[in-house]
Amino acid sequence: MRMMLTARFPTESFNDLVRNGEAGPLMQSILAELKPEAVYFTDDCGERTALLIIDMEKASDLPKFVEPFFLKFNADCDLRS
Repeated sequence: MRMMLTARFPTESFNDLVRNGEAGPLMQSILAELKPEAVYFTDDCGERTALLIIDMEKASDLPKFVEPFFLKFNADCDLRS
C-alpha cells in the first residue's frame, strides 16, 4: 500500500547533527535502505520535516520505516494512506 510518511525532526538536536556534518550521511543511509518512491524536505510546525512516499506491503513493515528516524533523529513520525 502506498503511504506518506512524515518525519519531523527536533530543531536543536537536528541542527547539532547538521553542524557536525552527520545529518547528511545519516539521512542518505536511511533513504538508501528504505528506497522511497519520492522524498521531499520542508518544514512543518517550525520543525525540519521529511515527507516520504513509501510502499508498505504489510503492517508489520511499519518498524522498518519509522525506527531509523526514531533512533537516529529522535523524530516524530506519522503515516497516512
